[in-house]
Amino acid sequence: ETTQAQWEAVSGRPSPMRYGGGKHPVRGINWHDAVIYCKRLSKREGKTYRLPTEAEWEYACRAGSRGAFSGEHDTFAWDVGLLLDQGWCRVNSKGSPQPVATRQANAWGFHDMHGNLAEWCHDTGESYYSQALREVLLKRQSKELSPAVHLDAAVRAFLAGTSLVDPVGVTEDKRWPGRVHRGGAW
Repeated sequence: ETTQAQWEAVSGRPSPMRYGGGKHPVRGINWHDAVIYCKRLSKREGKTYRLPTEAEWEYACRAGSRGAFSGEHDTFAWDVGLLLDQGWCRVNSKGSPQPVATRQANAWGFHDMHGNLAEWCHDTGESYYSQALREVLLKRQSKELSPAVHLDAAVRAFLAGTSLVDPVGVTEDKRWPGRVHRGGAW
């Protein structure tokens, strides 16, 4: 996550939603602002920065694990304690975003992947879901899959058994159709 102080230093503009101080995540920026921020940061640092694709974000979030979340387990219920150690959520944050990188990092050193604010992704998760949906519909047509199985559940099950990224939890910001943001607790 980008802090309010980093946002202001690179963009030259105040954080759209000031709260908590410079170490708190910048909040209230749209996808286009995030892309412009990456371009300005690239120019300033002499390196290339960009928003990750949805698949890259998932890969970094899971940090090499095969489970649905960071760690080797299939469900979040396996250890609520780890969730509270790795991410800010309504339960441990008093209902508001907290300073960046103050919870335990995942196995690859990334912070705030399971909580605090959501991050913008470059693309949408649509291509992963569409590919999986096509496969599931073909299985239904060939009678490999019962029509009684709910389509969404079948798509998730299909994705879990493939190298495709699990799109469960993909959210779209209604103000910027087609753009995905990941993570976050608010």
